[in-house]
Amino acid sequence: MHARYEQTNALSGSCSDKDAQAGHCYGGQARVATIVKQARAADPNVLVLNAGDMYQGTVYYSVFKSSISAEFINIMKYDAITLGNHEFDDKTVGLVPFIEQLKVPLVVANADFSQQPELNKLNIKKSVVVEKGGVKIGIIGYLTPETAFLSSPENVVFLDEVEALKAEAAALKAQGVNIIIGLGHSGYDKDKVIARKVPDIDIVVGGHSHSFLFGKSATDAPPDSDVPVGLYPTWIEQASGRKVPVVQAYAFTKYMGSLKLKFDANGELTNLEGGPILLNKDVEEDKDTLAEVLKWKSQLDEKVLQPIGRTTVLLDGSSCRRQECNLGNLIADAFVYSRAVNVRSEKGWTDAAIALVNGGSIRESIDASSVGGTITLKDVMEVMPFDNLEVLLRIRGTVLLQALEHGVSEYVPGQAWKGAFLQLSGVHVVYDVSRPAGQRVVSAEVRCESCTIPSYAALDPNALYGVIVSGFLAGGGDGFSMLENNEGALRLENTATGCTAPRPWP
Repeated sequence: MHARYEQTNALSGSCSDKDAQAGHCYGGQARVATIVKQARAADPNVLVLNAGDMYQGTVYYSVFKSSISAEFINIMKYDAITLGNHEFDDKTVGLVPFIEQLKVPLVVANADFSQQPELNKLNIKKSVVVEKGGVKIGIIGYLTPETAFLSSPENVVFLDEVEALKAEAAALKAQGVNIIIGLGHSGYDKDKVIARKVPDIDIVVGGHSHSFLFGKSATDAPPDSDVPVGLYPTWIEQASGRKVPVVQAYAFTKYMGSLKLKFDANGELTNLEGGPILLNKDVEEDKDTLAEVLKWKSQLDEKVLQPIGRTTVLLDGSSCRRQECNLGNLIADAFVYSRAVNVRSEKGWTDAAIALVNGGSIRESIDASSVGGTITLKDVMEVMPFDNLEVLLRIRGTVLLQALEHGVSEYVPGQAWKGAFLQLSGVHVVYDVSRPAGQRVVSAEVRCESCTIPSYAALDPNALYGVIVSGFLAGGGDGFSMLENNEGALRLENTATGCTAPRPWP
C-alpha cells in the first residue's frame, strides 16, 4: 500500500479537494476497510492478506514512521502479512517497533534473522496455519533477496524463495495442512516461477512489482486506465500438469484483489472466481476508519504544510528511473548548492561539485497546477520520503565511471528500469545502451571544484572528486558497491532538508 492512508489521485499522489469533489480519487484505508468488512459480513470463511510494503511512499510515513503502519494493519485484522523490501529502509531500528506493535501474524520463510538478534528474538514465523470452516490453511511468507541491495537489511540473509517455500510447504503437508498459500513480495515474474516449481503450493498472492492483472482473457476491458500485464488470475502449469493461480492487485490501495476459491476434500482447487475491485468513488469510505485517518491527518498538517518554495512548471518525478528528469536535476543541483553556500572551500568554489541521485529515490512529481504553484514541506517529503543523510565522498575518477556505468547496466529495451539510473549534477555523460553493460559510457565530463568559475573537463580516471550522494548509495544500495566503505565519507544532512535549506521563501 506504500503508506496510502488517505484516498489518492489518479497518479497515486495527494487527492486535492477539486479531484475529490469530481470523484477522481481512489483507494485509502477507509475504502479498504469497507471491502474487508463487507466480505467478512457475507462469509465467515474469509482470509484477508497483505503482501508487504506498508512503509514509504507518502509524507505520513516520513513523519510517523512505523506507528501509523502498524495501527492500520491492526485495524484491518489481517489473517497474515509478509514484509516488503521497504520495511527495511530504516534498518533494524525502524523495523523492530513495527513488529512489536503488530497484533497479526507476520510470515517470512526465506529470511535468516539469526545474525540480527534484535529481529531474531521477535515473533516472525515462516508460516501460519489458519482454520476456516474446519479446514486448515497454511500461509507461507517470502520476500525478494534483492532486498539486500534495494534496502538496508543489515545482517539479515535472504534465501532462495523456491527452496524455502518447498521446505516449508512440505513441513505443513506433513502436519496435515492440505491448502497452502504463498504470500510474497518478490514480483510477478518470481511469483510465476514459484507457482511452477513449488509442487505443494495451491495459490500465490504476490506484490512488489505493482503488477495490474485483470480479466479471464486479453479482450476483457479493465475498469480504469491501468493496462493489465497479465490475466487475473494468471494460471501456471506445473510439471505434473497441476495448475496454480497467481494473483496481484497493483499498488497504492487503488484496487483490492478478491477471490472465491473452492477446494475438494484432498485440498485440490476445483473452482475460482473473482478479480480486482477498483476502489473508486463508488466504494463508500468506512466512517470509523476514516475518522482514524483524519486524526492522523490533523497531526500531519500541523507539521508539514508550511510553504517553502514555488514552481511554475511540472516537476516530473515519473520518468526519473529511465531518463534525465527536471525534478532529478533540481534535487541533484540542490545537494551541490547546499554544500557550496554553507561550507566555504579554500581551494575553489566548493569541495563537492558533483551529486548523484538514484532515480528510484524520487517517488512523486510536484504538479504546479495542483499545488497552486506553492511547494510545501509535505510535497518535498512525498518526493523524497526516505530518511537518508547526504554523504560527501572523495572518490577516484575510475570509481565515478563505474557508478555511471552501473546506472545503466540493467537497461533492457522495452522493460521498466530499476531505481539505479542516476540523476546528475556536475556531470555531462553520453550513454550508448546498445553496447554491452559496463561499456555504455561514451563520454563523461565533470565540473571542476578547485576553480573560481565552474567549468567542465573530461573525467580523469586518476583524479579525486568530491561527490554528494544519499546514505543509501554510500552504503552500496541499488547495487552501487563501488561507493561503499569509503574511508573519507562525511555525513551531511537529511536529503529532504538539503533540498529545502538553501534559501527561505518568499
